[in-house]
Amino acid sequence: MEMTEQQWGLLIPGVMLGGLIVAVVVAELRSKAADRRAEQADRRHPQELRSWAAAHGWDFHEGDVAAAWRGRFADLERFRVNRLVTGSVRGLRVTAADCVHSTEIHESAPDVDGVTVPVHYWLTHRLAVHVAHLPGDWPEVTVAKRLRAETAYGLTGVPEFDRWFHVGTSDPRAARALFSPALVDAHLNGQVPPSWSLRDGELLIEDRRDRLQPQLILPQAEKLRRLAELLGHRT
Repeated sequence: MEMTEQQWGLLIPGVMLGGLIVAVVVAELRSKAADRRAEQADRRHPQELRSWAAAHGWDFHEGDVAAAWRGRFADLERFRVNRLVTGSVRGLRVTAADCVHSTEIHESAPDVDGVTVPVHYWLTHRLAVHVAHLPGDWPEVTVAKRLRAETAYGLTGVPEFDRWFHVGTSDPRAARALFSPALVDAHLNGQVPPSWSLRDGELLIEDRRDRLQPQLILPQAEKLRRLAELLGHRT
């Protein structure tokens, strides 16, 4: 039986509505599945780190700590350490920490009656922090890679480095002495972390993309060791 134009006109919106409902249901199921996977990962993570530490002869600590390097995250709301591991890499003492912080969100959304109401919640973010503990006296230095190249005179006086990297310090003379040609070249060639900080003998790098991954602890520790070596640290 052939359908009239009017019948097709009634059918098409129904098909579109049905497709929309299916899409919403699928999206909701995927969201719930992702939430379940995240919850399962949260439950597994402590034991995964504990097992990794035991296998590599590192110390494992569960819970927050009052480490000096925490001060570098004072601008992050509700920052805390979930757990950390500490060990040695070629004579260099290293700490790797699984951390979180939260962002306060204020939005508006319709309630069941369609009335717009304010919504307030906290969004949790994960980050991994890696710290090398360097003995001796060190100047306070912060290096951050710029989002885009800038024409500016910087600490090192090397134009290409100063265009791409910002160096902050309270002691320019002492900090300048750290930036040997080898260290500058390592930054320009991507051989060391592009952003790092050094304060009170604690050399720190961070990854704000994800939780602390056991398989990345040693590679990150090697990056710290290489950076510390170029800064002049000797084990």
